[in-house]
Amino acid sequence: MTVPNIGMPPWEREEYLAIREAMRDFATNEIRPRVKWMEEHEEVPKDLRDQMGALGFYGVPFDEKYGGLGLGKIGMCIIAEELGAAHPSTGVVVGAHVGLGLE
Repeated sequence: MTVPNIGMPPWEREEYLAIREAMRDFATNEIRPRVKWMEEHEEVPKDLRDQMGALGFYGVPFDEKYGGLGLGKIGMCIIAEELGAAHPSTGVVVGAHVGLGLE
């Protein structure tokens, strides 16, 4: 049996790099422009939460057979990093939602 990508950190696998890029783009284009409003109103707007759900953010760590993306805890860490860098509260919204479904 051969092990692909030996010596490569698991978070540098193609699927993780792709999700990181997608999260970063989303954070840059959708979250950052709304940070001031979110801070003033102390909320993450429902339309933004719905958009994250439609894009699969809440299913990143879950197996594909359950409707998730199958990227496990590493995938969840990547989302937390990228969303948290743009707006920590938005990262917490996703993390709390997903955390309730893990283990």
